[in-house]
Amino acid sequence: MNEEATSGSGTLSAIGSGVLCGLLIMLIGAVIQGIWAYRSPLPVGSEQTAMMLWQGLGALVAGFLSGRRAAGAGWLHGGLTGLAMIMAATALMGILTDLPELAAFGKAVGGGTALGALGGIAGVNLGGR
Repeated sequence: MNEEATSGSGTLSAIGSGVLCGLLIMLIGAVIQGIWAYRSPLPVGSEQTAMMLWQGLGALVAGFLSGRRAAGAGWLHGGLTGLAMIMAATALMGILTDLPELAAFGKAVGGGTALGALGGIAGVNLGGR
């Protein structure tokens, strides 16, 4: 394990870079989804499904990058990254619109944490260090 992965700043750096990359993926997904909805009307309920897919993909990639950068304890770094990313997305959503219901928030947090942890495990194992 490298020295940066065992220090606190290395952990925060890995989680921070994963969160930023995950939010960027979610932003790109929102733009694509918006263009898609503008070009052709989406069926009722498909917008929320597409949003959850983009959030899941963002959490998975963020966890992967965090685990790869940390080079150790990928499930922990990935899970924390997924959790932080969903919390940041919910905070941004709360500023722009209403906050989600408690059940929807719980599903998003649980799913984001689980996908982030899965991505972190894959990031450590496929890191190539």
